[in-house]
Amino acid sequence: MPRNAPHSEETKRKISLANSGRIFSKEHRRKLSVSHTQDVNKRFWSKVNIKGPDECWEWTGPLNAKGYGSFSFPGHTCRASRMAWILTYGNISKNICVLHKCDNPACCNPAHLYLGTNQDNVDDKVRKGRQLKGEKVGTSKLTEKQVLKISELYGKQYTLNQLATLFSVTNTTIWRIIHNYSWKHIPR
Repeated sequence: MPRNAPHSEETKRKISLANSGRIFSKEHRRKLSVSHTQDVNKRFWSKVNIKGPDECWEWTGPLNAKGYGSFSFPGHTCRASRMAWILTYGNISKNICVLHKCDNPACCNPAHLYLGTNQDNVDDKVRKGRQLKGEKVGTSKLTEKQVLKISELYGKQYTLNQLATLFSVTNTTIWRIIHNYSWKHIPR
C-alpha cells in the first residue's frame, strides 16, 4: 500500500481500523451482485487516463469546482480518488481521507494516493504552502497594505481600540496583527 507519508499514532490507529469500514451499507451490499460490482469497476477505470506507473492518471469524467473527480454508482457518489483507492486496496471508513502525494486533485493513480485524517490533509496543505493567506481568504476584511499601516500606527499615534474603530474590525483582530498571530506572512 502506498503509505509513504508520515502519520501520527492517532492516524495510524484510525487507518488500521479503516479496513473494518464499508463504503456500502449492509443492505446495499446485499443488493449488489458480483457481476454488478465488476461493472462498476470496469466503468470507473474506463474514465481514467491510465499512463505510466509514476505518472498522474487523470480522471476524464466530471470534475467539481476544485478539480476533484466525481464518480456515481447505484445509490452512491464519491470522489474518484477515493473510489480508485477502494477498487485497488479495499474499503475504508468514512472518517479516513484519501490524500494525493502528487497534489493533482484529478489524479486516480493508486500509487499517488495514501490514507490520512482530515487533520493530516490540512497539515499537508499548510506544509506545501497551499493554505490561503491574507487577502486571498474570502472572509478577510483587511488588505496587506492596511495591516502594514496598523503595525506602523500602533503605539505611535493610535491605541488598539482606536485602530479597531478606524479599520472597522474587532480589538482582537488588531491585537492578533500587532502580536503576529495573524498575517504572519507579511514581513514587518
